[in-house]
Amino acid sequence: MRPNLVKQKLLRDELAMGLMLLSADPHVVGIAAATGYDYVMADLEHTSLTHRELEFIVRSADAAGIVPMTRVPGAAKADILAVLETGVRGIMVPAVETVEEAKAVVKAARYAPLGQRGVYYLGYNSAYTGITAREHFASSNDELLILLQIETAKGVENAAAIAAVPGVDCLFIGPGDLTQSLGVPWEFEHPTVWDAISQTFRDTRQHGKIAGIMPAGVDYARRCQEQGARLMLWGPDLLLLHRAATEDAQALAAGLNWRPVERNST
Repeated sequence: MRPNLVKQKLLRDELAMGLMLLSADPHVVGIAAATGYDYVMADLEHTSLTHRELEFIVRSADAAGIVPMTRVPGAAKADILAVLETGVRGIMVPAVETVEEAKAVVKAARYAPLGQRGVYYLGYNSAYTGITAREHFASSNDELLILLQIETAKGVENAAAIAAVPGVDCLFIGPGDLTQSLGVPWEFEHPTVWDAISQTFRDTRQHGKIAGIMPAGVDYARRCQEQGARLMLWGPDLLLLHRAATEDAQALAAGLNWRPVERNST
C-alpha cells in the first residue's frame, strides 16, 4: 500500500483536515488537493456512490497527491473488504458502540497478526504484485487508518474501552447523530453535547489514539483542537458548492439588479 501521509502527520501530533465527498467527480478531488486539504473522505454511508466510483476517486486522489479514505455503510465484513481493495488508506465506520463491534472491524480490516482480513495480493494495493506478498501485507496493516465513529450515548459510555482495542487508530465523533442520541437534536452547543465530546476526546487520547470530529464551524473546530482533536473533516463538497453559488448569486443580484429565479425546493 502507498504511504499514508495523513497517518504520518497524526503520529507527529499535527492537525490533519479532510474534505467529505458526496459526489464522485474527480475534479472535486483535484480541487481538494489544490486547496491544501490533507485527505478526501468518500461517503458510502449516505450516498449512492459505488465501489467502481470509489476506485475512480482513489486513482484521482493518488494522481493529485491527496490521501483517499472512505466512510463505509457499516461494520460488517461485507461493508469493509471490497472497499479496502480499492486502495483507500483509511476507513471510517459509523455508529460504533461496543468493544465487540470495534474488534470485528479490526478483524475484517487488518491482516494477521492483527486481524483476519481476507487475503488478496493481485490488485492495486500491491502494485499488481509489484511488491512481495510480505511487503504488501505489512504495508497494508501499517498504512491503513481505522476510524470508528462515536455517535451515540452508548458509544460515549464505552469510548475508553473501544479506544483500548488494538488495531483501532481513531475515535471520530459524529456530532449530528450524537446530539440526537443525547436528546438535544441539533443543539451542538448544548453542555451535554460538549461534555460527551470532551469525555470521548480524553478517553481516546489516554489510550494513545487519535481524536477526531466533523466540527460544526471553524470556532467549533478550534475548541475541539484545544481539547486534543487532531483529525477533522470539513464540507461536504456539495455544501461548499451550494454556499459558494449562493454567495455569488446574491452578489450578482445586488450588483446587477438581477432577480434570481425563485423555485420550489421540495
